[in-house]
Amino acid sequence: MDGTAHYVVMNTKNLLLMVGWVFGWATGGVSAVHAQLSEVGAQLRQRSFLIEKWEPSAPAGTRLAYVKMPFAGSKISNPSVFENFKPDEVTTIEMVYTTFSTVEKFDQDALNNQRLKHLQKAMPALFKNRFIRWKSTGLTLPAERAEAQKAFHGFVITYRPSVTKTTLKTELAFLDALFRLDEQEVNFNASGSSHPDAHANASGDVVNIVVLEEEVLRDFGRINSAMKTTVEVRNGKYHETAIRTWMDGAGKVYQIDSVPFADLKHLLNEKEKRKQQTGSAMPGLRSLKRELKLLMGSDTAIYTVMERNSSWQKMLVVADVTGSMAPYTGQLFLWLRQNRNRIFHYTFFNDGNHKTTRQKSIGNTGGIYHTKSTVYKEVVATARKAMEAGYRNADIVENNLEALLEGMKQCPDCQEFIMIADNPATPRDMELLSKIKHPVRILLCGLHNSFNPCYLDMARQTHGSLHTLNYDITDLDQVKEGEQITVGKELFILKEGKFKHLRYLKY
Repeated sequence: MDGTAHYVVMNTKNLLLMVGWVFGWATGGVSAVHAQLSEVGAQLRQRSFLIEKWEPSAPAGTRLAYVKMPFAGSKISNPSVFENFKPDEVTTIEMVYTTFSTVEKFDQDALNNQRLKHLQKAMPALFKNRFIRWKSTGLTLPAERAEAQKAFHGFVITYRPSVTKTTLKTELAFLDALFRLDEQEVNFNASGSSHPDAHANASGDVVNIVVLEEEVLRDFGRINSAMKTTVEVRNGKYHETAIRTWMDGAGKVYQIDSVPFADLKHLLNEKEKRKQQTGSAMPGLRSLKRELKLLMGSDTAIYTVMERNSSWQKMLVVADVTGSMAPYTGQLFLWLRQNRNRIFHYTFFNDGNHKTTRQKSIGNTGGIYHTKSTVYKEVVATARKAMEAGYRNADIVENNLEALLEGMKQCPDCQEFIMIADNPATPRDMELLSKIKHPVRILLCGLHNSFNPCYLDMARQTHGSLHTLNYDITDLDQVKEGEQITVGKELFILKEGKFKHLRYLKY
């Protein structure tokens, strides 16, 4: 349920709870303020849930801000929450309210409408940031006024995960785990320590551990928790129980329990069939794509796009390796293991290493790392070096075009120019775009809500293309001034040579 823990959906009633807001705003005014409210209202209408209990949830390293409002009221109770506020770093805003009412025909829509307006008045920049994902949660419990008054009402604001030494260590460990996927299974015994796939115990029995299932919960590029179920095979005989090992985002085991092996035996049979089909000698080995989805979640944009465009050869790959990009970097490396000869040169950038914003200048920001190596481990080592050198970089804008130009200089023989970009992060150096003389293929990561029009501009002006998990967007250079186009679920217009968002067509 959109990343919030402990959701218990009661029913689909009131999914259109806020349709009145959208209808009224969309037809009653044309001001920018009303247009912004209309788009937010449309998101809230589409992502509206009724649940019994609610608890805020966010990945490790993520900061939450709580905008509090009173029961049956709309004024902000803690305006100090907006001190040192950074709207550009917000990823999600959740409206939380209780459905309890002492009035039979109480207008919850109108109250939520007023709450939105007060939030917009206090922090209008939130409503201008189209990369923010909005959702609404109505609590059906408590059912008593006194308890409802104690419940949280207002907005929970989630920031992009901050990058620290701890989170960097977690991201690097995550990449390390990905690198091992097609080499060996990563298993855990009952104490949580890792061990090889097969070994002999003190009595000489041959013991094999087979992974039956895995579940990984990810949010904004970080692991919240993971569950791995294994079964022990001793001298060819399966044990009657399977062990489930629960781990937090850092890989630390916090719970171990067991389930009857009979309940999971069908999973083993399916694995054995796949093993026979692939000729693998490893028990329980899954396909790379399957493992990728388990670890990455649904946004497998990089791996999918690279697989989908098999005609790309002699590539220069320019990749953003700043905070929260580790899942996408991992996808590139997983794909690379089977396709290393198609890439001639790699350029990884982190927007200036540890420079402050004042120390950065257009075209001379730095934090760019290159390698022409075809040795897998050397490519990975270069990316890790770039990540480690830039983990303290807090700017959301990046030096994409500087890195692209540097990569082009390093690889004059490259024929395809691939940029792996973070959709919410607008390049700080768009003024360098006129210097790009080759078509650029832009692979967008983190497309949770709205296309960043600067990447549409980049694809159009370089006669390149834009690629996401679901779309290959070409021929943008054919769009004429004043023409409207549909990109995904959005309507854009080309105005004064640049794409501008007009409206959402559907959420």
